[in-house]
Amino acid sequence: MTKEEFLQLREEVLNLKKLIELEKLLPHMSAYQFLHECNDDNLDACAINYLGRKFTFRELFEKIDIAAKGFAEMGVKPGDKVAMAMLSTPEAIISFYALNKIGATTFMISASHDKASIREELKDSGASVIVINDIFYDKEVKEMCDDLNFEHVVAASLDESMPLGFWGDKIKFKLVKAIKSVGNACNSDERCIRWNLFEEIGKKSNIEVLPYYEDGEVIVIASTSGSTGKPKRPMLTNENINAMPVQMGMSCDVFTPGDSIFTTLPIWIVYSLFNSIHEPLCLGVTVDLDPLFNSKKVSKRLRQYRFNHWNAIPSYLEDMIADRGMKGLDLRFLKSVTTGGDFRSPKLKQTAEELFRRLNSDCEAGQGYGLTETGGGFGYTYERGVPAESVGKPLVGNAFKIVDVDSKEELGPEQSGQLYLYSPSVMKGYYNEPELTEKVLETDADGVTWYVTEDMAHYDSEGQLFIDGRIRRIEISRDSEGNITKVFPDRVKQVVSLHPAIEQCEVVMVPDEKRVKRPVAFVVLKENYPYNDSLLPQIDSICSEHNVESYMFPTECIPIEEIPKTDVLKVDYDRMLEMYLERSKTDKKSKLLSLFKKRIS
Repeated sequence: MTKEEFLQLREEVLNLKKLIELEKLLPHMSAYQFLHECNDDNLDACAINYLGRKFTFRELFEKIDIAAKGFAEMGVKPGDKVAMAMLSTPEAIISFYALNKIGATTFMISASHDKASIREELKDSGASVIVINDIFYDKEVKEMCDDLNFEHVVAASLDESMPLGFWGDKIKFKLVKAIKSVGNACNSDERCIRWNLFEEIGKKSNIEVLPYYEDGEVIVIASTSGSTGKPKRPMLTNENINAMPVQMGMSCDVFTPGDSIFTTLPIWIVYSLFNSIHEPLCLGVTVDLDPLFNSKKVSKRLRQYRFNHWNAIPSYLEDMIADRGMKGLDLRFLKSVTTGGDFRSPKLKQTAEELFRRLNSDCEAGQGYGLTETGGGFGYTYERGVPAESVGKPLVGNAFKIVDVDSKEELGPEQSGQLYLYSPSVMKGYYNEPELTEKVLETDADGVTWYVTEDMAHYDSEGQLFIDGRIRRIEISRDSEGNITKVFPDRVKQVVSLHPAIEQCEVVMVPDEKRVKRPVAFVVLKENYPYNDSLLPQIDSICSEHNVESYMFPTECIPIEEIPKTDVLKVDYDRMLEMYLERSKTDKKSKLLSLFKKRIS
């Protein structure tokens, strides 16, 4: 590649001209105002479908206005923080936009975290009001709210807006509610206001709530998944969330007004709030909700909703393929399935698309890339025919560059380095962590502020982006001659996954006296492929064919039934290391027992 060709490609990757153009087009208004503006002529269209209960945009705005008055009656005002621990339900969406209309900040609480983390989040929020699903409001959480002087608790049931319906969901949700009501504190807490009473307060209120907006105001504080260490709390603005629908609309034509998108992840996950709720609603797309999604029965929701789009995660796609209920479905209505949040193997993409073709859909299994710090989706494989390993190109207005970890020099195509991102959706900073904010938000000589990720990546001659792995997952080891080396477990995993007998693979580094650490592969084998001793030599061969250095070859191959996941359904590497160490202790005991038996015989 000549210098001129490199500079031309670099300009395309950085997209600086488009950045400037887009900055002029971005709406400077609240998320509530932008949603309203986008749908002023679309008020009778369906905004939300909650398991058969449909809300038009007109009805949604009416309910938002009522909720805004209800919060105002509780004393919520611009700049206040309100805690929210909600699954993706109509009440969660209504509450978010109502608080946004007032000008309050929603402090997202992850109910999937352990109780100690929830206490810390509630304490740090500085809130005096919490909106919560009643199934999460147990005695422990009540005690936390007592200790932290919360004044109001608004509790919503999952079956609040649900019709009886043909599919039996209301019965199931009421059963979940009944089970969770054992030890539930809603009925014993005088502060606790049920959603129907909260709406009555709003309806009777004489307070006039005008839409509030201030440029750069933080509207959402949400936790990261913690997959690369302790969870952090990015602060996101109206400008961050409003950029998403503008960028998606400019980048591709995947969404058509009247389409629907299946939304299952909790609202406390930014990927859900930004990409699967606000973005499609602003583009006139119906949001189909399922807060207690059973991914092993996705066929049921496909039959019920006939949704056109789905922002999923790789494990959901795996369950979809294994779902026997998919047989006989006609999926010609399915337009896009995009996975994010974790690595999706080329093999998974191929298997999913084979299923789609058998069921009459030309949908591709797309891949997205983004972080909580970038407001969710940064880029997608929204073009057809991109390499299976690629996470696509940035949305219009986003840009990336690859930088050498040590020298900080910018690298060219096919060179792996640290990934830097620019986006109008990049967070304002981390909540109460100015030093960490300064470390990850880096302004260059041109005045462009980049978010410094912990990911290693490279791009090809077409500008397609490829994620090579986490910097934190790059481990120091020694080769056969004792030389210090770097091992890239994610790169090894991608190659090992190409073996025809392997359904899934993850590579972890385990302690070793001679090598410091060495790679071990955990594999889920396909049906009819029993484990045998020839698998490891075959893996060595595949690694060699794909130019993986010998010191990165897995030293062991351990078959397991399924890859362990964290509470946010990302790969749990810590658990696999524990499994290995437990297994090693058992093996040592077995060897010692065997030696003892030989000696006494």
